[in-house]
Amino acid sequence: MSERDQGWIQLYCETNQEAFDTMIMAYKIAETENILLPVMVCIDGFYLTHSYEPVQIEKNEKVDAFLPAYKPVHYLDTKNPKSFGPIAYPNVFFEFREQQEVAMQKALEIIPKINEEFGKVFGRKYGDGLIDTYNMKDTKYALLCVGSVIGTAKETVDELRAQGKKVGLVKLKSVRPMPVKELKKACEKLKGIGVIDKHASLGFGGALTNDIKSALAGEKVSVTGFVAGLGGRDIDRVRLKKAFSILEKGEEGCWLR
Repeated sequence: MSERDQGWIQLYCETNQEAFDTMIMAYKIAETENILLPVMVCIDGFYLTHSYEPVQIEKNEKVDAFLPAYKPVHYLDTKNPKSFGPIAYPNVFFEFREQQEVAMQKALEIIPKINEEFGKVFGRKYGDGLIDTYNMKDTKYALLCVGSVIGTAKETVDELRAQGKKVGLVKLKSVRPMPVKELKKACEKLKGIGVIDKHASLGFGGALTNDIKSALAGEKVSVTGFVAGLGGRDIDRVRLKKAFSILEKGEEGCWLR
């Protein structure tokens, strides 16, 4: 999360299956000619890297059909010489960063298309590729999460729904680029949304919370931040139910120990 402003697209995964699938999509996104940005496929250490779950490993032929051989646009060629280096001096650095921003905005259009195409070929897709929602039809209060905590959050929503509470969940898959338009639409009927932040911007709350507050600035929904899970600490249903309770009471966010 602390690397989110370095020019990489960041896609966060809930499960190992999603990580496998997103890796395939990541190549296609990164290799799109008007993007050409590196893509981080972000997964939670230990919770996904050191756990077992069934994963559908697709055959090479099927993946190759979806992801054909890479044909680079820019490469070393003595007949068409180009310079590749790690240094960008002040006379060009601004333009380089501007090009990255333009590519990020293009990615907001490309990622959903590739997600949809992947779904048609492999039978699995992840929301619109940028965000996904769970039980949001008549919801008044929702949590926004990234990564493996989504599974626990869904169980928490189900439990509270069974008690008659109108709660839901927003799953943020793409942190960079930030899907502002999609977030506004998902939250347009909410009274409040609580952001579960697994990264603290020390001295200024949760990093993701600050992003979501910026994305939803001017909207009716109130945004409350909860820092949790630092260092791999478990985010269980007790903590998530506490977040919902604080959200419904209109109290200030906190660090969910």
